[in-house]
Amino acid sequence: MEVIEYIKQTMKEEGVTQMELGRRTGLTRQSVFDVLSRANPNFNTVRRIFNALDRDIDIRKKDGGELDIDKNSLYAVFEREAPGFGKLKAILEAMGYEFQYVRK
Repeated sequence: MEVIEYIKQTMKEEGVTQMELGRRTGLTRQSVFDVLSRANPNFNTVRRIFNALDRDIDIRKKDGGELDIDKNSLYAVFEREAPGFGKLKAILEAMGYEFQYVRK
């Protein structure tokens, strides 16, 4: 499932409005609307929204094997560089990894 669809589904299931999500994240309702309308939102903003919805973004190998990268170091680079989520997802998939959306 694409990340924006996952966020929208989670919001619907939990009865969270854009206004409420904005309050939880410190974003305006308009900013939340803008993020939910983009095809390639910023990774940091997506992670901020996930945190507000009590979710997290995990990285795993597609084949289910052990990770051969340090996730914390990778997340630090993501936070510093603030890449688009879609591009980042494509790069990870090319390397044999994928994002997994999980409840905290």
